[in-house]
Amino acid sequence: MTCRRRVMATCVRTLGGALLAAAAALATAEEAGVEYARLMADADSLERYNAQREKILESQQAEIASLEAQVAGLAETGLAVQPLLQRMFGALAEFVANDLPFLSEERRDRIDRLEEIMAGESPIAEKFRRLMEAYRIELEYGRAMAAYRGTLPDGRAAQFVHIGRVTLLYRTDDGSEGGYWDAEARQWVADSSYFRAISDAIAMANEEVTPDLLAVPVPAAAETRS
Repeated sequence: MTCRRRVMATCVRTLGGALLAAAAALATAEEAGVEYARLMADADSLERYNAQREKILESQQAEIASLEAQVAGLAETGLAVQPLLQRMFGALAEFVANDLPFLSEERRDRIDRLEEIMAGESPIAEKFRRLMEAYRIELEYGRAMAAYRGTLPDGRAAQFVHIGRVTLLYRTDDGSEGGYWDAEARQWVADSSYFRAISDAIAMANEEVTPDLLAVPVPAAAETRS
């Protein structure tokens, strides 16, 4: 009886060990299965990612090819556009030279800088942008009323005010003289009968008083050559 119990105990221990081993093996198999599934999922995800990147790369290559074609076209177009830009610049420079001489130094400097750009190696797009900017500034001058300080040809300090391109007036700092620019004669004309109107125009341009009607000289504009 005792021997049978010992055999049974041994069998139980052996069976228990086998079950534990089987459980361990099953657990290992399950872990391996999970790891395999994860690796397969990662591989699938990586494949999709690579496919997406390939599409993006193909799209970028197509875009680069398109841009290269556009650049080549612009280079050819630029040869035709350059003479047009030069004509536009020439017309602007002539217009400023024949216009009322307000803000003369500022406007002359702008034309000089623009001339350097037009003659330089700047891209066509940059030349066009700068030229259009200068045209817009000149256009705004015709809509503005502005006062500024400067000097008369004889060196006297004065305040000037332009009302669009209708008239350009001045008043000396010592208050002894006022006058206007005669566009037809292309010279300054002293005329103290407008002194009060000139002072009012300067005050309005400086926003020191509210805008009001002004009686100012409006000389005939000089004709520009086409």
